[in-house]
Amino acid sequence: MAKTIGNALLTAYPDVTFDGVTYDGHWSWIYVARNDPRTAKGQHVWQWMAEQSLKSGHARR
Repeated sequence: MAKTIGNALLTAYPDVTFDGVTYDGHWSWIYVARNDPRTAKGQHVWQWMAEQSLKSGHARR
């Protein structure tokens, strides 16, 4: 994915455990919705996302 989308980060979870309940990996969006994932540098996913920008060649709508 990083080749296609230059600054992409990908994390795959086999399952998700939140508040003591385990869900299958399809529910991994729960971590993102709760702003739980962090980059290797400790930055939360929504802060990382806010710093991203579209590169030239991508159409803005």
